[in-house]
Amino acid sequence: MTKIWALLALPAVLAGCATGGTPTSPYVEPPATAETARVRVIANTHVYGDVVSAGCKPPILHRMVAPGKITRNGKPNVDYPPFPASPKLIEGMPPRAAPKLSNVPALIRISEGDDAEVQAEYLVPANVPFQFKTYGATWGLVPGKTYYSCNGVSQVFKLKPGEDYEVIVGVTPMQASSDMPLACVYRVSKLVSLPGIKSSYSIPLTGEPAPTKDCGGQK
Repeated sequence: MTKIWALLALPAVLAGCATGGTPTSPYVEPPATAETARVRVIANTHVYGDVVSAGCKPPILHRMVAPGKITRNGKPNVDYPPFPASPKLIEGMPPRAAPKLSNVPALIRISEGDDAEVQAEYLVPANVPFQFKTYGATWGLVPGKTYYSCNGVSQVFKLKPGEDYEVIVGVTPMQASSDMPLACVYRVSKLVSLPGIKSSYSIPLTGEPAPTKDCGGQK
């Protein structure tokens, strides 16, 4: 059986974790003079963030988060640290609205541990098309027999200056009534603070399809 990425938990198909040959580097925030939005990225898989222009896919993918591994005794595997190792927190960001993500059981090399959630906050360019991309995830439930996976998703959003957003990507627990223990999630939401209390709620956004045209490394 398999599972796919969706705005909410939905069934899916097998997906790889490779970047398709596209080079990657750590995400770099825009200069202080740029219009920006504040974004919290929560994931237990890899997520990349990039400005897209001229209908071209980014020549380089900029990594926003990547999961570290947690061993079955609950200790971090120092050989597989998360990215970023010391996640940035932005003062004034509304409290988290997204639920906790599951640890993702390994498909192979089980002794190395499960992929664990990582959370980081960034300034992201506003009023320009910005892509949040994942290549998906695969996880095992019965070693060598049963596995599930999530497709990759790339969507483009135009965020508003000074506003707050939350991106949640990965594998999340299903409802108790489901026969599936885990499901896929890819959701970009606007965060709204509740006055007078330390809480917030999220408004899901609808993204546009990401460009797939290769413009030969043009930036």
